[in-house]
Amino acid sequence: MSEPDVDAYALKSAAVWEVAAPDLRYQPPMPRAYRPRIGVIGAGGIVSAHLDAYRTAGWEVAAICNRTLSKAEAKAAEYAPRARVTDRWQEVLDDASIDVVDITPHPADRLPILEAALRAGKHVLSQKPFVLDLEQGRGLVTLARENGVKLAVNQNGRWAPHLAWMREAVRAGLIGDVISALDRRDALRADRGPDPLRLRHPLVRLLAQRHRSPRPIRLRHRRPCHRADRRRAAPGAMPGADGGWAGLAGL
Repeated sequence: MSEPDVDAYALKSAAVWEVAAPDLRYQPPMPRAYRPRIGVIGAGGIVSAHLDAYRTAGWEVAAICNRTLSKAEAKAAEYAPRARVTDRWQEVLDDASIDVVDITPHPADRLPILEAALRAGKHVLSQKPFVLDLEQGRGLVTLARENGVKLAVNQNGRWAPHLAWMREAVRAGLIGDVISALDRRDALRADRGPDPLRLRHPLVRLLAQRHRSPRPIRLRHRRPCHRADRRRAAPGAMPGADGGWAGLAGL
């Protein structure tokens, strides 16, 4: 019996072929002149990511509120030294110079703050999950529309670079119809260089390599956590935030 061909007989490690991703306008548009002053209510763990993003974007955080004042003081010292700190969220809403309120407490505690912020004429970013009851969510959407303000939910997958790029790839017709999605975040690795599109996520490589394929691509979702969030952030599934709850129509 002849010796097997080593290259064909078994799996072996090899360099992965990569192609440059097509250039797409996947990043969220930045306001040209609008520079809102932001009030943050809640200084828990997730707020560090929010404050870091505001600082990176050059947006002013005018106030940070937390019922434990020392936590608000610590966040301000690290991310927004000029921000006023308070343990009363009503003071943030009473400040006429604050345009946008980022509200992060847990859903049950957050609901009355959301309602008060919308009635105060503030644009609102709510942490997810938005509400614990769908009717409460509908009521907040109505309240935002009645007061002429924007209400957005921090569905963080919406503008995550890899998901935003894939959504734009679908919209641009670079691949076939996407009929389901697989999200494996443990496989995500991104270069820290100047170009955030140089992602090594297998789905990005797949989209780039299946460029203009007429065949549908089936991508399956493996993790049950935040399934509704991922569905709303899927390519083409996210409606615009026009003062209503982003993703409400997808439920």
